[in-house]
Amino acid sequence: MPELDGFSALQRLRSQGSDVRVILISGFHEPSFLNIALEWGASGFVVKHSAYDELIPAVRAALEGRIY
Repeated sequence: MPELDGFSALQRLRSQGSDVRVILISGFHEPSFLNIALEWGASGFVVKHSAYDELIPAVRAALEGRIY
């Protein structure tokens, strides 16, 4: 993204009171990134190299109010 990374966008959304469901897609497979995403209220976290297989299940989980 040109101006914000996904974590910054999520943080901004939450600080503005938005409860929109967010799934972060990252090129980094770091457990700490997953933990931060969940702490900040993400509905899911998908690593780019597995996005082809995981994105649709992640979206379905978010739509159902679950965490992916």
